Amino acid sequence: MRYHVTVLPEVSQLVPWWGLSRAAMLRVFTTLHDELTDNADKHRGNRDAKDPDFFHFRIRIADGGRWHFLDFAVNDAPQPGR
Repeated sequence: MRYHVTVLPEVSQLVPWWGLSRAAMLRVFTTLHDELTDNADKHRGNRDAKDPDFFHFRIRIADGGRWHFLDFAVNDAPQPGR
């Protein structure tokens, strides 16, 4: 099953502050879209203990000789109209 993925504007606006190159930022968004659109089910096991509507999706990416570890809270509750 394919899912619809929406990255909130608040998240998109924060990404430049993470110190990633433009190429790395594109890889982050591509990974979010590709993995969560096609493979969300395999990531759903890591539920948020405080809010069960969310699961954690982690990305590890190398950029500029450094590793970056990003943790996204993903809301997979059904959305009205979707």
